[in-house]
Amino acid sequence: MSDLPMDHAPTVHEQGLKLLTVINEAIISESTELGLLKAVAQPLQTFANADHVGIVRIHEVSGAATLVAEHPPTPMLGTELPDDSTNPTAILRRTRGDLLIDDVTTSPIISDDLRQILLQVGARSLLLLPLVDAQNALIGSIGFDFGAPHALPDSTRLDYLRVVIVQVAAAVMRLRLQVQSQRHADQLQKINAYARRIPADTELAQALQIVLDSARALEPFDYVALYLRRGDQAHLQQAALWRDGAATITPEGRRSEDGSSAPYHEAFLDAAPIIVHDLATDPAWNYPQAAGIRSLVAYPLIMQTGPFGVLELGSAQPHAYNSAAFNIFQQFANETALLLSNVLAYRRAQRQLSVKARAAELTMTLQQQTEMDAIIKTTLQALTTAFGASRARIRLGVTPDEKKG
Repeated sequence: MSDLPMDHAPTVHEQGLKLLTVINEAIISESTELGLLKAVAQPLQTFANADHVGIVRIHEVSGAATLVAEHPPTPMLGTELPDDSTNPTAILRRTRGDLLIDDVTTSPIISDDLRQILLQVGARSLLLLPLVDAQNALIGSIGFDFGAPHALPDSTRLDYLRVVIVQVAAAVMRLRLQVQSQRHADQLQKINAYARRIPADTELAQALQIVLDSARALEPFDYVALYLRRGDQAHLQQAALWRDGAATITPEGRRSEDGSSAPYHEAFLDAAPIIVHDLATDPAWNYPQAAGIRSLVAYPLIMQTGPFGVLELGSAQPHAYNSAAFNIFQQFANETALLLSNVLAYRRAQRQLSVKARAAELTMTLQQQTEMDAIIKTTLQALTTAFGASRARIRLGVTPDEKKG
């Protein structure tokens, strides 16, 4: 009787090679970061012989940690984790290294609060592996929960998990870069289109509305405010505001009560952007108008003679924007300055032409008058209309006091 090959359980190396293949297929097929993280959760849980796998994503700007994928699923999916001792990912922010807890009940590494949480969900052993970018910055974590103590993977299995984690982290960063590049290209295209929406002869109220609409098309801002200087006045007046789902346009200007305590005031005086990552915690600012707004940036609107206004952009979330976003916002502010300066220059030119036309008309009218009373009356009417005054006065001759002098 010949010997027949017997089925055998796959070795750790065979399982590891299969895991690498499955993860590589997920990296190739998934086009979004969230899709990739969801696709790798179950294979990782199976290979590690874990009772549960949870994948946490750390937001690239705010730093918030959110449970975005897990297997098997729990009600915790999608929740933002607190940045305190009850969140094991918070430990990785300090260490950037693997976190291995062989027995939750006795480990001195974790806090008593975290210990209680882990025991409540049945976790007796814990393995937490960091997802880091090329600069070793933490971008997420993958946690493995085991229902028994001393159940962590052996060194061979752990080596395979570490290799896979590096591949997943690299893929996540590629997907993030693709999203950022596409977003950047879309925003530049919107700015280019914006540049053609406001010709110089546009009415100021219409131009201000286009600025608000275009800003929110560029980024879903919770707050947009535009301040303009009026004539030779040293202070700014609010010309347009968008917040709480409504726009307010005041081409004639509205005096703000916030004065020198507002970022727009500093941006105007310094002729430089003012960036506030969190208005609620930064003691430098007292800005009631922007109540509820956490992230805010103020860009001066500058032409050749100096700043003539300020554009403020804000979000209800703290630390909402990164350096790439600030660069895009600066380009939008530069375009806004150019467009509005053209509109304001056109308005000034139109007013000057109107004054010259009225002066010429007044000259012709006066030349046809022969009576002094008629000349004075006509002149008063023209001056009242030209300056928008409710009354005017013309004085002829000198007073008795002036004669004595």
